[in-house]
Amino acid sequence: MVKKAIMQLGGRAVIFNLTGVAGVRCKVGAGAAAAEITMDALEFNILASGRSPYVEGRTNAILSGDTALAAMALTKTLVLY
Repeated sequence: MVKKAIMQLGGRAVIFNLTGVAGVRCKVGAGAAAAEITMDALEFNILASGRSPYVEGRTNAILSGDTALAAMALTKTLVLY
């Protein structure tokens, strides 16, 4: 599943900058980061697990760089807990 998600980035990378107590900063994809997604780690987990609709979760995220790429990465992110 991760390999498929990385392939959808088209050889680019996105930085996930998750803030808060459980925060982490990680790069997904290959090469230099073209976009960055900054949001609270808890809000990210709620969105990525499908417990929040994208429209609602997107209001809690700050996208920078290639915002279309960041938005696509955020919509395609799914974490099974």
